[in-house]
Amino acid sequence: MLVAVNLKEYIHPKMDLLFLALNAPEVSNKNAHWFSRNLSFWNLLFKSSIISQPIVDPLKGDETIFGNNIYNFNHWIIGVTDLNRDIVETRSSLVSIDKWEVERILNLLDNTKTSRLCLMHYRVAEEFEKHNIIKRNFHLRTNQYGKVGQYKSTEIFEVPFHNASISINDKIKYYHHLKGNICTEPTHLVLTNKESKNRDFENKVITAKNNSVFYLPDNGNTITEKDIKKGVLRITTIASSNFPSKSTDVAIIISNEKKIISYEKRTGRSDLLKIGKDFMNKLDIKPFGKLKFTKFKNWQYIIEKA
Repeated sequence: MLVAVNLKEYIHPKMDLLFLALNAPEVSNKNAHWFSRNLSFWNLLFKSSIISQPIVDPLKGDETIFGNNIYNFNHWIIGVTDLNRDIVETRSSLVSIDKWEVERILNLLDNTKTSRLCLMHYRVAEEFEKHNIIKRNFHLRTNQYGKVGQYKSTEIFEVPFHNASISINDKIKYYHHLKGNICTEPTHLVLTNKESKNRDFENKVITAKNNSVFYLPDNGNTITEKDIKKGVLRITTIASSNFPSKSTDVAIIISNEKKIISYEKRTGRSDLLKIGKDFMNKLDIKPFGKLKFTKFKNWQYIIEKA
């Protein structure tokens, strides 16, 4: 089909996992979002614990998981691309593959630090096998997926496509194998200049087991128009127990964006959380509104309107 490909690659200099699909299908290409025909792919990632939160809008899954990493296992950085980046076609039998397209992927691996490459379609795996990059167990009726090879320092896995006609439990099993026995140091996408200067936040893992929830403002206090204009939240006595005992930097996440900000500890007055006007606008909070904080270890917080 002679239609321009609207699916942008998510390729990062360092990736814990890179999904490699065959080509852009018609519906997802029309939506300009990966795997956006339905939630089957995103549900599979959640059920196999590759991501910690379910995706509820298929049009936002790629930006949330490939464009960020706050919900990814061990804060993995995950990328995605297609083997054929030129054809929009839902019927895989009509998609042709040239040798140079396989070589493009190998060149991509040569120029990134990619721990795992995941081949998502049998046609993709066939091409890699044809060029002697992998050796599959596809002739077996059981255990035909899993690790199929290695290219330099990159492990190569094959998994069934998310809409393949095998049981959901088998799909979950094979996707779960992508995590393997490797426990790498978690990494974070660099989202701000200030974050890159605070390397102590980059190697920390946010886990649901260590969180707690609290709300601002405390009873008897309000978020004022002045607070909103300044981009500052006043942290009063009760809420201050959820923050450091001295002035320091903390990490906040609003609308899937992370930022390192200043927390100012004050004596005799409310402490200040300086989230900035841009992130205050993202919250779309109004005077007398209420905010929900989810606190994780290492002084990291997700902030949402309550």
